Amino acid sequence: MAVQKRGLMLRTGSKIISLTQEQIAKYISSAREVVSGTLKYFVGECIVEVARNGVCITDKKRLQAPALS
Repeated sequence: MAVQKRGLMLRTGSKIISLTQEQIAKYISSAREVVSGTLKYFVGECIVEVARNGVCITDKKRLQAPALS
């Protein structure tokens, strides 16, 4: 089990990502608004659920699937 906040190696086997949208945005070099919009899309597609304590992955296969656009 690897957990490392600085390098953000989050391979814990957990379905919960305990990071804020701001932290996720910084990790991927993006804006919080972009992360928020993407998470809203994923929620609408039943891929994740968003809560105050983080993001819960509900469909890991669809989350890992490459984009087809």
